[in-house]
Amino acid sequence: MRLPTDYLSLNVGSALDCQDGSTVVVRGVITRWQRHYRRGYGEISTNEGRFELSSFDPASSEINQALRFAASDRHTIELLVKVKDVGQQRYLTTPKLIPDSLRLKRVGLYKTCRVKALNGLSYSAKLSEYFEGLIAASASYIRERISSMQLPPAKLREVIEAHGIQLEDVLREVHYPSDTARAQTCFSILQKLASLLMVASKACDSRIDAPLTFKKEVNAYFDRASFCLTDEQQGAVRGILSAYQQGAPRSVLMGDVGTGKTIVGAMVARHFVDAGGRVAIMIPSVILGIQIYTELVDLFPELSVCFLLNRAELARFKERGFNVAAEVSESMDIVVGTSAIIHNRASVEFDLVWVDEEQRLGVSQKEAELVTVGRTHLLLSSATCIPRTQAMLELGMVPYFAITRYHTPRQVLTELFSHNQVVDVVHRVQDTVAKGFKVLFICTKRESLQEGSQQDRVDAQSLYQDWVEVYGKDSVKLAHGGLSKEVNDQAMTDMKSGCGRILVSTTFVEVGVTIPNLMHVVIINPENLGLMQLHQIRGRVARSGGVGYCDLIPTKPISDDSLIRLKTLCENEDGFSLAKADLLLRGMGDMGDGTAQSGQGKGLLVDHAIEFESLNAVIEKVESSSLMLGTSGEKKQS
Repeated sequence: MRLPTDYLSLNVGSALDCQDGSTVVVRGVITRWQRHYRRGYGEISTNEGRFELSSFDPASSEINQALRFAASDRHTIELLVKVKDVGQQRYLTTPKLIPDSLRLKRVGLYKTCRVKALNGLSYSAKLSEYFEGLIAASASYIRERISSMQLPPAKLREVIEAHGIQLEDVLREVHYPSDTARAQTCFSILQKLASLLMVASKACDSRIDAPLTFKKEVNAYFDRASFCLTDEQQGAVRGILSAYQQGAPRSVLMGDVGTGKTIVGAMVARHFVDAGGRVAIMIPSVILGIQIYTELVDLFPELSVCFLLNRAELARFKERGFNVAAEVSESMDIVVGTSAIIHNRASVEFDLVWVDEEQRLGVSQKEAELVTVGRTHLLLSSATCIPRTQAMLELGMVPYFAITRYHTPRQVLTELFSHNQVVDVVHRVQDTVAKGFKVLFICTKRESLQEGSQQDRVDAQSLYQDWVEVYGKDSVKLAHGGLSKEVNDQAMTDMKSGCGRILVSTTFVEVGVTIPNLMHVVIINPENLGLMQLHQIRGRVARSGGVGYCDLIPTKPISDDSLIRLKTLCENEDGFSLAKADLLLRGMGDMGDGTAQSGQGKGLLVDHAIEFESLNAVIEKVESSSLMLGTSGEKKQS
């Protein structure tokens, strides 16, 4: 349902009292009108005086013909014009005719329509032709959606705060309000109504029809781990399995790097296989896939764990002893792979789809492609959930389990430097190297070949050369997506073995790379990266415990929005609090049938966000009133 993004009064106003650049309706007589090349210009005489009038509309346009006729006929005309000041002179430009159906009304303004002929007032005029029919159809559709919620009318009005007004009147007045206050009231009602419908749709999500029966105790495989699982980790395994058996279609596992998400996911996967199920583990990179595959094989050598790869990589990994395949088969217990799983699953269905580092993968990839409705449980794991998932957690729409404790104490101090503090950062890096620790530089640009807007960014290639001059090639390594796989692998090997002390890279190392003794990361031009990316990079530091450092250094003054975002990173060390802050900064995304991971959650409304605060308020009212949502008459368990 498309609603106005702003309103415009089409009552006659004052061309003298409004500000430069504003729009106003004027009434007067066109005293002259002529064209010169592509420009039409003339004069309009109003009760406030005479004003120069100009237009760049084509000679054949309706407005040009109307002005030419008005100049010859000398009849009074009303125009919507834009005020423009040049020196001490006030001009009126871009005149528009006001359709008779809109005269003297306060009308809605809508986002630009793809059909050019329906932009501006033309859209409002066309809407007015079919308005009552559209109102009736919209009201009928909304009432049909509401009826499935089985809410008493009085309770419904209480939740959406619609007292003494009918739905049809709300729909009419949100488009053609008597005043701004009335428009805001009607919009607020529809915002809450959209929130309620979204809550109801999630409450009625398809449940697991016949969950598998787990054959062993939850702790049956805990002794396979090389360490004793913490209470949090054990509780997360137990909670995820319980949520599945209660029919929950999805759950979320949250934990920063080093808190043990992988061992929790592995234990959950083992129970699914033990119960006769099939598991897919989707990861964003082959590097992370190697890590998870290796851990699964070490934990459960008796299972058929397969690493799904493209055909170009099969031979190389097979030589290294990996159980590899290019296509999913029903004989596999657990399949580990990137998005290649989606394209090569050969109609094989899964009982558990575990998406690790979910912020790196698209919503449609996770849910639409791999999930069999009524059968598959979707487990999302991340240190920093996308705003869409985080909103579901905050609103209680999905079970989630957080693991917060590290096996060894760890802290990463994050500091934002200004663009003129480069020397300070250089000294900090030299101090870190002098203490025997390793340093990682992250650049947002690979080479100095790019032109234009990227010229003020530091590129990885140039920075590498700068540090080679200080410490030599044996100590400084370079890795990024523009180099060959062999070169990158050698750089990582050198860093892990201790030969390399400084690694200059791009976001190539964002996820899945562990460098022993790495205690310092410097991110250059951090304003060009998102909060989640920055936190993932920060997670590479101090993996074995201790105090690490994350320095953020732009190379030019940054915008206020970027400053707020980077300060948010500095103020939030753990992923959960950072994801919550990111939710408030970026919006929650589409929690309906759409695919937006952040930004506007539309649902019923078009061109407007369903605000997180509005959604939260509706949920609180529903819960405080013990209202039942869904056709079953039972409130969904979170």
